[in-house]
Amino acid sequence: AVPVTPWGPVSFRQAFPEIEVKLYQPDPARATALCQFADRELADCVLDFAPRSALELFAEFMQERGLTLALAESCTGGLAAKLVTDAAGASAYFQGGIVSYANSVKELGPRDPGAVSEVVALQMATGVRERLGADLGLSFTGIAGPEGGTSDKPVGTVWMAKADAQGAVARRLQLSQDRDRVRQAAVSHGLRWLMEAWLADRR
Repeated sequence: AVPVTPWGPVSFRQAFPEIEVKLYQPDPARATALCQFADRELADCVLDFAPRSALELFAEFMQERGLTLALAESCTGGLAAKLVTDAAGASAYFQGGIVSYANSVKELGPRDPGAVSEVVALQMATGVRERLGADLGLSFTGIAGPEGGTSDKPVGTVWMAKADAQGAVARRLQLSQDRDRVRQAAVSHGLRWLMEAWLADRR
């Protein structure tokens, strides 16, 4: 049976890490009410009110803004670069990526806070942006599992950072999925983070 909500009958389709919610032939008032509810209560989760994936939206975002991107990946192992380049025309905005997987590649010296840290994520994003001459740098460093976690950095801990001409900022994610899903979710969070203001403006 199709669930019935205050906005009418709905269905759900999951394609991890995204879920599509479809409203069946709603009248305009109900459709508007649902969009307002989603934007008010679920803004951190909502991508768009059209059935488009994050990767489709990201390609449009990069082309519309005329930006270029460079990636620095550790725990994601090149997955972000693979997904970005799955989109036709990605060469117009994707400069390239660096996969720095071994901890030794990311060492900062005697006061190194560890490969999975805010400092390392920031340096990765800033460094790859500068080296590849991109407008935006995005980095991922984390513990995808199934082993390698500690009490303060359990499996699923991911630091990501984004850098542009104004500087760099980082975010910590705590993801509770298996190895593949930790990697997929991290990339999804990162790409959405780059375009979050643009997504809000679209809605």
